[in-house]
Amino acid sequence: MSHLAHRQQSQRSYDDASQWHTSSSTASSSEFDSDDELALQREWEQQVDQFKLLFQIVVCPFVGKFFGRKFGYFLFNRYKLFGSPLRAAFWGYT
Repeated sequence: MSHLAHRQQSQRSYDDASQWHTSSSTASSSEFDSDDELALQREWEQQVDQFKLLFQIVVCPFVGKFFGRKFGYFLFNRYKLFGSPLRAAFWGYT
């Protein structure tokens, strides 16, 4: 069954009022569930946003500091071992 045919069939069943079996208690409980789910979804999104902010403000700088120092030590040790590659380019040393 194609997507369009399925959509038309579901629309027809929705439009048929005899298919509706809602009472006042069922409607209020379904609305209550929907409101609870909406509140939980908002709370979840807020927690995810807070986690992202925590990651950006706390974790990223520490990781950058750690790898920056590692790279700096690596470059300094390479400079001590081999010397500067720019020395030969600018001053003609071989």
